[in-house]
Amino acid sequence: MTRRGGEQVVEALAELFPRADIYTLVADRAGLTDELRRHRLVTSWLQAWPVRRQFRLALPLFPWLIERFEFTGYDLVISVSHAVAKGVRTNGVPHLCYCLTPMRYAWVAPETYWGASAARGWTPQGQLVRHLRRWDRASAARVTTFVAISDTVRRRIREAYDREAIVLHPPVDCARFEQAARAPQDYWLVVSALVPYKRTELAIEAFNQLRKPLVIVGAGPEERRLRRAAGPTVTFVGRQSPEALARWYAGARALIYPQEEDFGLAAVEAQAAGCPVVAFARGGATETVADGTTGIWFHEPTAAALAEAVVRCDQRPWDPAALRRHARAFDRPRFETAFRQLAALLAAHG
Repeated sequence: MTRRGGEQVVEALAELFPRADIYTLVADRAGLTDELRRHRLVTSWLQAWPVRRQFRLALPLFPWLIERFEFTGYDLVISVSHAVAKGVRTNGVPHLCYCLTPMRYAWVAPETYWGASAARGWTPQGQLVRHLRRWDRASAARVTTFVAISDTVRRRIREAYDREAIVLHPPVDCARFEQAARAPQDYWLVVSALVPYKRTELAIEAFNQLRKPLVIVGAGPEERRLRRAAGPTVTFVGRQSPEALARWYAGARALIYPQEEDFGLAAVEAQAAGCPVVAFARGGATETVADGTTGIWFHEPTAAALAEAVVRCDQRPWDPAALRRHARAFDRPRFETAFRQLAALLAAHG
């Protein structure tokens, strides 16, 4: 099955620190990789939640739950956070937060999750957003050092928490995607969790208009709605193994990237496979995709703008070797070296 970016970061860190314990609110133990199985795994009582597939219903409890973990006796705490993980209480143990983004539910796009009423403080949704923001900002003071996955996230950390951060892009296993021979076929590709902020519906609308083949790799709560919107040229293939995903990248005319990403792991994976990217010119894609060299940017979040960018992409020749060279700037060994140095420095000096 495909693993999302945050999960891949945790796996990389687990390999980098083989004796580390791993704490998480909830875990799908059956789906853990061999690397993660070698570590002691500590979960919250949410693990026993009777409807664990809908554990996000317990979101108001997440701050309280994350504060229950105990870290006395450790030399260093590393949190990988996109929601509440950075809010742990470490009781004086140095805390390095590798921040995927400040809490998306509260800061980045609350209306995507809670609806337009999230902007109105007197509604239940608005009250929840205000509560999460207060806790999230206050708990940021518990972090010793913030490391952001992109300059986009560094700016969000400054705006949400009034804290500065070091930028270290996430690890991409470029070698895995370079192995598949580049052989473009007659389809375009989306690789994404099917959740609201990924804007997969924008890609579907554009390709319904273009009547070009679009293959969607991934699964998620939006799948049923997206299938209803999809025309006859759109195909859903679900989750794919890393090996199969490499082949999908190698055969695609381009990866379609309609969302504003924190970093954009799939965009780098595609380039490592020699596949260009048609990307919305906001967020992490502006740091990972070189407009006109490794892909095409479009500047308006509309199906018409995306469709026009697809046509421009199809008219250009692309050099797979140049795309692969660009992707290697985000390769895993670079991340491992830099992160090991940061962790050692923080553990030694706090």
